[in-house]
Amino acid sequence: MKEEDRKALIEHRIAKADDAVRDVEFLIESKRLLLAVNRIYFGIFYIISALSLKKDFHTSKHQQLIGWGCIAYLIVSLWQKSRNPKIDGLYLSCRYQQNSGNHNAGTD
Repeated sequence: MKEEDRKALIEHRIAKADDAVRDVEFLIESKRLLLAVNRIYFGIFYIISALSLKKDFHTSKHQQLIGWGCIAYLIVSLWQKSRNPKIDGLYLSCRYQQNSGNHNAGTD
């Protein structure tokens, strides 16, 4: 993929994540909480998808992408902020899985 196409795709996925956030705000105000949860999930999926393009992580598997994003960003961020022993264990387990090449960690 050409660099300009990759950047355009990243921007498109970020825009989809932004749209999902706006949908969530409306759905919560409308008390449509189950639908809001669905849009939250897809907002996260779209932004992780954009990050994977930016970081050159490739997969054709939905769960593998979500697992990579959780390991690469969400769990690391929690660990850095909390220094909670339970999260330390989760972080170390995920880092081990990531370093061993198992990018499905945390997706079971």
